Amino acid sequence: MRKVFLFAMVIGICSFLTADWESIGPYGGSLGVVATALSDENIVYVAGYREPAYVFRSIDGGATWSKRSTLSDQLFCLAVDPTNPLILYAGSKQSVYKSIDGGATWSCDSIPGNNNNVNGLVVDPTSPSIIFAVGRTLSGSYSVMAFFKSTNGGDTWSTTALHTVYNGDAYCMILDLSNPDNIYVGGYYRDSLNYPKVYKSTNGGSSFTDMSSGFSTNGSNIKALAVHPTDINIAYATTFYDGIYRTTDGGTLWSMVKNDNFITCLATTQTEPNSVYAGKDTVIYKSTDAGVSWFTTGSGHGGVYKMSRGLVACQNQVSTLYTVDNLGVFKTTNGGTNWFDANQDITTATILAIGLAPTAPSTMYTEFEGAGVFKTTNSGTAWQQLSTPLDCGTICEFAVHNANPDIVYGLEGFG
Repeated sequence: MRKVFLFAMVIGICSFLTADWESIGPYGGSLGVVATALSDENIVYVAGYREPAYVFRSIDGGATWSKRSTLSDQLFCLAVDPTNPLILYAGSKQSVYKSIDGGATWSCDSIPGNNNNVNGLVVDPTSPSIIFAVGRTLSGSYSVMAFFKSTNGGDTWSTTALHTVYNGDAYCMILDLSNPDNIYVGGYYRDSLNYPKVYKSTNGGSSFTDMSSGFSTNGSNIKALAVHPTDINIAYATTFYDGIYRTTDGGTLWSMVKNDNFITCLATTQTEPNSVYAGKDTVIYKSTDAGVSWFTTGSGHGGVYKMSRGLVACQNQVSTLYTVDNLGVFKTTNGGTNWFDANQDITTATILAIGLAPTAPSTMYTEFEGAGVFKTTNSGTAWQQLSTPLDCGTICEFAVHNANPDIVYGLEGFG
């Protein structure tokens, strides 16, 4: 009888070890970049900012996601071909990755002369074989702000140094959709201080002019740019420590329109030309008068801890935007009045601890790294984010009361 019992136990263990595993959440995790396909804005790509980078795709407007690939690199930007949603580009350390099958597989091309991250990518909407990128390149003994251009879908690149002395870096770039020959590049160079810099080209990147008049050195650097969809004279720029600036004369002079810090993204949309959105760690702002005044949009977009935020506005779907942060991806369909979780099947979070309730098997607590504590009372069908008890570490162990599943103890990771 003992042999039969042991045999049955071994069979049971083997069956458990070979059984399929199913993810039950909580879904989401740290994401850094987001891009939509102009030809089909229900197709959205997101990627993590950590290394390796996980690339996810949604084909139903963020309702569900599938993991497409894992890149052994850190990604700083994504751009989708405006005519073919299966073709996309990703900027990383000194390289541009390209996929022609919706992010499932990638090729990699290094950019000559670049010695730092590829921070921005844009595909020409009128000629998708032309790709623009920004970062930095060597100029003598300096690493300077740089603009890169490919005319053959990323196979080869030309490099333009935007200044010749002082170290600097280009963080962002935007095209004027009404005239793609108008290109703005933002970043900084450093002498004794950091000088926020914007350069502009009116000939598709063949030459650039410094258009930085009006920026304060308090801003440190330009982190994001946007242009008005129908008025070529209006553009927007964010400085990391000094708020949002606006130009109404094509970049000749910039004026501060909102004093704030840590704003890392801007977005405009053709469906609402006078609306512009600006995102920081825990807040998303909006202007409806072309940047003259600003207000805070509604809640529901994550952002419980300080980190860079990504933001993209749909150009054909009215009032629809996506944002990514340390909790994952969120969406609005009413211009930011409220946002909702769009993380189904995104599994980039690190789960540091799990606590089960002895008297309520369907109740479980978990620590979601970088976001706090989550609870489910239905075995993971739905999760609720709980208030974080401390801000000096993460929970590394739970103990749930043996009689009351609502009483839980957490061991904080820093002691």
